[in-house]
Amino acid sequence: MTFRVLADEHVKRVFVKELRANGFDVAWIDGGYDVGTADVEHMERSADAGRVIVSNDADFARLYESHDHAGVILYDEQNVPVTAFVRGVKRIERFVPPTELRGRLL
Repeated sequence: MTFRVLADEHVKRVFVKELRANGFDVAWIDGGYDVGTADVEHMERSADAGRVIVSNDADFARLYESHDHAGVILYDEQNVPVTAFVRGVKRIERFVPPTELRGRLL
């Protein structure tokens, strides 16, 4: 079973599309999720909905320890190929149980 994802506005549309095509339930700006939402609010939504945050916004590296959340997957390469991005998320899903993601930054 795939974990549920909250992709912030910094995640490219093609990444969201491919995650969805690979069976991930992804909340993103195309589904009533607002552009410009504060990172702290993302953390709150993540905790409330049990969704793992996926982002390339380095602010989450500063926030993850001081806020409750279902987990943060942070990628730092802006031009990572879509296939490599999805493969990385799938590897995390395969090897890290959702209970171990809670409160962590990967």
